Amino acid sequence: MNAKNCPKCGKVFSKALSPICPACEKEDTEMFEKVREFIKENSYSTVTVTSEATGVPAKRILQYLREGRLELPDDVAGEITCGKCGKSIKHGNYCKQCAQDMIGQLTGSEEGGGQKGRGVGMHVNIDAGRRKR
Repeated sequence: MNAKNCPKCGKVFSKALSPICPACEKEDTEMFEKVREFIKENSYSTVTVTSEATGVPAKRILQYLREGRLELPDDVAGEITCGKCGKSIKHGNYCKQCAQDMIGQLTGSEEGGGQKGRGVGMHVNIDAGRRKR
């Protein structure tokens, strides 16, 4: 058995499909669904407004953005920044240029690899943001 303590609540669970226990996974899914539904109706809402309206902590919404489960619209800036250069980004941890540079460094090429955008827009294709297993 592949038993592990849940990093969120500390309960012991079988780490088969998820890095967190089923109860925390369910809670996270419910929070994400609240955010997703709110964004469907309020596409240009900020993280703060979305948090206040849904009761989901802003930190969790920012986590969804970092994971690529949500993506900010093109004209919304400043919510999250590239971890390398500090440029405003819509999702993930790095801007496209820094990601390509890092891939290039790892592969030894100057151009790096192309990075396809993952996740969903906070204003389009929200169903694609479900966590993949």
